[in-house]
Amino acid sequence: MTDFNALRAPWSDEQVDALNRFQRRGDVHPFTCPNHSEMRDIDRALFATVNGWICAHCDYRQDWAHEAMVSGPVLESYYKLPCDVALPPATIIRKGCGLDVLMTAINERAERPAEECRFGDPSRHIPEAITGQAWRPGEPVAVHVEGGDYAYDGILRGIAVKMSGAIRYVVEDSNRRLFIHNARQLGVSEGWLPS
Repeated sequence: MTDFNALRAPWSDEQVDALNRFQRRGDVHPFTCPNHSEMRDIDRALFATVNGWICAHCDYRQDWAHEAMVSGPVLESYYKLPCDVALPPATIIRKGCGLDVLMTAINERAERPAEECRFGDPSRHIPEAITGQAWRPGEPVAVHVEGGDYAYDGILRGIAVKMSGAIRYVVEDSNRRLFIHNARQLGVSEGWLPS
């Protein structure tokens, strides 16, 4: 498959930048990881590094690209990240930053142990991870919710932390429906956690 004008890794920094811009053009199908073909909710596009393509979700690697991917024109708008990107364990690259910032952060992980390049244990609950508190979802914590045109009593079932750091509360009502609320709607101070 790579008998035609293939560009083999290792690649220069300029080639890496060009390949990553090409991947995000939007008018051509990017190189993607074959290990995630059934998963529709993740970005399967590969990232170029000096040593070749990598997948953000597994150990898949590819060491070639089409030569045309580094020689064709690339629009300036593809230099900027279209959204925030979270890199484990705690790095966030903000929307609008240059793609080079993201690639630098990814490359800095290349020599780190694998356990430092993953998100934390998903079974560890967020409040404990941030504060050391041991509250677990499902423990009955009664809350009263008030919004613009509604009010109800419910049970706190979970807590989520947005990329911005804002805390949101998952509340179950008497009809077993789940709703997400901010601190103001629960009548508590910003950052409140159950004790």
